[in-house]
Amino acid sequence: MAHWLDELVAIPGTRMSIGLDAVIGFVPVVGDLLGFALGLWMVGEARAGGAPPKLQGRMLRNLGLETLVGFVPLLGDLFDVAFRANSRNRALVEDWLDEQERVLQPPRPRRSLAWRLTATVLVLLVAWAIWRYASGGG
Repeated sequence: MAHWLDELVAIPGTRMSIGLDAVIGFVPVVGDLLGFALGLWMVGEARAGGAPPKLQGRMLRNLGLETLVGFVPLLGDLFDVAFRANSRNRALVEDWLDEQERVLQPPRPRRSLAWRLTATVLVLLVAWAIWRYASGGG
């Protein structure tokens, strides 16, 4: 959704792109409210996916700022293209998901002291048997 709203079409000769949010934002008030509603859908999806309230609040703050500034003719449209609240929100969710993946991965099992001692004794016994056999004692 963020791609469609903020990054759909690359602006030739620049590293910038625009999406449907910028286009519908040219329609005074209604376009900004529609863009806000589409952005709210993303917040709802993040909430349904278990995003914490703090993350949802940051997403809502991004959307609210873009919507409020969007009510200002022309300046709001330029801000919309530059700020890209939906892309910011996608990045917030992706970062949160990456953190969840790191947290949820089971820790690597640590080799216990007993296992290390057993392995050491076994290696020493094998080394002793080889030494005894090689020296003709066996």
